[in-house]
Amino acid sequence: MPGSVFTQRFEGWATSSFGDFGMPGGLQLSSLPAPHVAIWGDSHIEGLQINDKKKVANRVTQLSLKQTSHRVSGLNLASSGLSMADFCLDIPVVEQAIPGITAHYIVLTDIRDTLPDQPTARHAKFLSKPYLHIDASQDPNRDPNSPFGLRKQLKRFIANYRLEFLWKTIKKAYYAVSTIKTSSLRYTDKFKQLLAVQDQPPKQPESPSSTRIFGFGEPLPSVGLPSIEEALEPWAFILSKLKATSNRPITIIYCPKVPRIRCGLVTMQDDDDTLATAFLNLATNCGFSTITMNNLFISGYQSGKGFPRGFANSRPDSGHLNALGHLLIAQAITKNIHLNQSIHHAVHTD
Repeated sequence: MPGSVFTQRFEGWATSSFGDFGMPGGLQLSSLPAPHVAIWGDSHIEGLQINDKKKVANRVTQLSLKQTSHRVSGLNLASSGLSMADFCLDIPVVEQAIPGITAHYIVLTDIRDTLPDQPTARHAKFLSKPYLHIDASQDPNRDPNSPFGLRKQLKRFIANYRLEFLWKTIKKAYYAVSTIKTSSLRYTDKFKQLLAVQDQPPKQPESPSSTRIFGFGEPLPSVGLPSIEEALEPWAFILSKLKATSNRPITIIYCPKVPRIRCGLVTMQDDDDTLATAFLNLATNCGFSTITMNNLFISGYQSGKGFPRGFANSRPDSGHLNALGHLLIAQAITKNIHLNQSIHHAVHTD
């Protein structure tokens, strides 16, 4: 909602302002000289848990200003519940609405976000039945006659009449209904897996690089991940759709859930590494640039900077990306811009 302010207190402790097109971070196009790089993601990159200056798009602009060449401005086009389906639909529209975009960065914080039929996709959906397709027909926020949909128009109305409290109430009601619809089956599956695990003899941690942490147990195991063979066809479909959205360079950034606390130990192992590696390899073969944050997240922790996820008022290894996570991603984007010749060409031709 352009012009409005949002305060977050239950996870992190931050105040966020919204600029043009409802971009978090208070971003105003008039103060952001072209060329721009568009940064896409869900609530992790929207970053309502951290203050504006520390959000990834703002960080990219700050870091770029220190460069002697290839300077760009970061645009935060992330929003809670956005998915690969939304990126496929929104990238062409945004390029028309905002001149000067030279590259796109799509930040994935869970490999499940690349798969169809995900309950976390709250807008357009990537579906597998009756065939692989993108469906926006059930998204009440998407208006084909408006660049950013009815959701953005509603946000503008609320901002103009200082009705931010109403927007918060609407979001709370929406999330409550969504939770009721999806939580029962999801947690039933997880507890079934937990019961199966309890019937097996306990395993001792084997990682020599683990560090002892007191007071935290093992998180619930993930369920429902396909094999690589099962995932290849949906991946090829969604990547082909994404590739067709723009002639600008598109880079996919994967943020694994590492480091993590498990059985009182800090482990550096990403449970989804095999599947994530296969997806990134396929994306590379399809013409995308790819970045994995695995080593950067681990080295940040090992150097004493802390976990890239979690806050002082939440579990330190889980939840949304914190200020360190945003900074590390911004540094990776800035480095990629500096090294990527196709982005240099786009910068010089705009």
